[in-house]
Amino acid sequence: YQAGILLLIALQFLLGLIGWDGAFQIGAWLQAVIVSVLTLGLVWSARRFRIFNPVRAHWVASAGSRLNNLYEGLWSIYRGLARISQTIITTLEGEGGIMWTLLFLILFVSILTRGAP
Repeated sequence: YQAGILLLIALQFLLGLIGWDGAFQIGAWLQAVIVSVLTLGLVWSARRFRIFNPVRAHWVASAGSRLNNLYEGLWSIYRGLARISQTIITTLEGEGGIMWTLLFLILFVSILTRGAP
């Protein structure tokens, strides 16, 4: 994580040295400082003040929505397709994987040669 952040800073510095116009210019630094201070204040206060960290009542059930039903339906379709894909992958990579690969290759070649005059 730290290496990625350092890499971004190093690349910006190198781009400024190489000659990319505007790489060494500092833009709206006052707004950046204000936003950074506000963000740090919210992160600091989120754990200390109850209003920023409300506790959900366990007796209140969340209302289901149609969008949630749509999401669950699409997710079940996705899981079904993933199971089918996993079955195909297991079949091709299993003990008979070379046999299935050769069979598909022969079928593919026979389809291609049948179409040629």
